[in-house]
Amino acid sequence: MARRVRLVAVALALLMLTGCLTASVAISIEPNPIKFKFNETKADITVKFTTKGFLNLKLDEMLVQLFENEDDEEPLWEDTFEIDFSSAVVVPGVKHTEEATVQLPAELVELNEDLYNENLKGKEYTLVITVTGGKTVTDKVKVVFE
Repeated sequence: MARRVRLVAVALALLMLTGCLTASVAISIEPNPIKFKFNETKADITVKFTTKGFLNLKLDEMLVQLFENEDDEEPLWEDTFEIDFSSAVVVPGVKHTEEATVQLPAELVELNEDLYNENLKGKEYTLVITVTGGKTVTDKVKVVFE
């Protein structure tokens, strides 16, 4: 019996040392995709966090960036939102929600309807959200212009 306990303790220690049990977080963004029509300048989004693993976890901020192409280095728009989530003991499945507003940049908002239809309608951009803190997690959704 003592041998099994030692074996389990060694296995758990190895898992913790390799990072398999350390706390992390998964994020999901709603709505997905984010849709804009002519004359709409902003959209409210919800970012849902779900914890995984064990030990402690801290989330500091959420960087929200809008890119015309996923490969672009410079975003068209970005904003940073503070997150107040910290837990000394994380268990899997704990949920946390943050709200944010995506504001379209002036060059996309100031178009008349003809230019909107010609230049934006039917196009897809990418919204990238990066959460920093104890772990850095990134997710992305499409931004569709209808």
